[in-house]
Amino acid sequence: MADDLSERLNQAAVRLAVVGRLRSLERVAHFIVEMQERLRSRGTDNRLVELHFTREEIGDYLGLTLETVSRSFSKLKDMRTIALVGHDIVAVLDRKRLSEIASVRS
Repeated sequence: MADDLSERLNQAAVRLAVVGRLRSLERVAHFIVEMQERLRSRGTDNRLVELHFTREEIGDYLGLTLETVSRSFSKLKDMRTIALVGHDIVAVLDRKRLSEIASVRS
């Protein structure tokens, strides 16, 4: 139980760093990477990430507006790091580049 609590505290610290240090595009990239990591931890190793969130909910989570989240998704798509499949599924095309964009700068 202590290990689980420690891991959750570490994740919370990373989320605070994301909101505090990253620009909008980096926040959205980090969110997608985080969702993909959660799927991998459950044994799913797939490039398709079903978000189960609206753009507005993602914005609330990341401290961004709906419009900013939408622009960030479009920019990531234009950069060919992701593809949008429907309104709530993201195909990760270039995981390495997406992770680079999402990196927390010190």
